[in-house]
Amino acid sequence: GPDAPTIKESDDKKYITVNPITNKADTDIIEHTVTYTGTDGQEKKIVATQDLENNTWTISEGGGFANIDSNTGLITIDKLKIKNETEVKAFVTDNGEYVDNSYKQNSKESNLKVTKTKADQVTELGDLDPVEIRKWVGEDIDWSKGIKVKKDENKDSINKLLEGATITDATDKKRNTEKEGDFVGKISVKFDDGSELI
Repeated sequence: GPDAPTIKESDDKKYITVNPITNKADTDIIEHTVTYTGTDGQEKKIVATQDLENNTWTISEGGGFANIDSNTGLITIDKLKIKNETEVKAFVTDNGEYVDNSYKQNSKESNLKVTKTKADQVTELGDLDPVEIRKWVGEDIDWSKGIKVKKDENKDSINKLLEGATITDATDKKRNTEKEGDFVGKISVKFDDGSELI
């Protein structure tokens, strides 16, 4: 049977890619099946097929769950769509016509466990909202008071993720309380795993 597909995380850690062809000798792969668990807890299934005459790939099932490169068959899934700490699984099926028994053969299944950065986990849990901070002139600002959790039911989970985070002012000109008036700006949340939300 054919070699199993290759599942990888993109360098920027935003996507999971699944390459149906691990071994270039597998020229008769006709189907590529990828499954993952969505953030709603439901299984998402993507089936891609290769037209062996034109060597082009299309998604025949689950097109809303991933993108495909029609030339290479590479499937790309946005990591934000995948539930944290779950597996992406994939296998391919060959045409089987070149072998005596002519049965279509499946490859072994590949899998990759997806671990999200803390920033992505907070996004999955409903994200943070900016909060107005009222201060007297000259007073130190505690930037962590500048954010709040959007979805109350996820407050505890998000606060746990925020425990090691550094919260600072991300505006170009640093805001302070030397002047009076209203200042609008961005707040940066840097998590202890190196990920960041602004």
